[in-house]
Amino acid sequence: MVKRRSRFEIVMEVLSFCDGRPKTRIMFASNVNMILLNPVLSYLRRANLIYGTGRTEKGEEALKTWKHLKELLTVSIGEDVLR
Repeated sequence: MVKRRSRFEIVMEVLSFCDGRPKTRIMFASNVNMILLNPVLSYLRRANLIYGTGRTEKGEEALKTWKHLKELLTVSIGEDVLR
């Protein structure tokens, strides 16, 4: 059975693909549809994590922290509990 992603996981995955590429590329890379992508991008903009479709310094730090936390939890528990 395939596990569904949490909203937070979707937001962080979209953030990870916000590197200046067009919205359609972000949509395909993060495996979401445009109906979901638009509110996520709006949220990321309001949180000052992205500007346009590129990450801000705050967005870079958030993504780095998320990846580090995910790595710590995976290593300490022995499985990827965040997936």
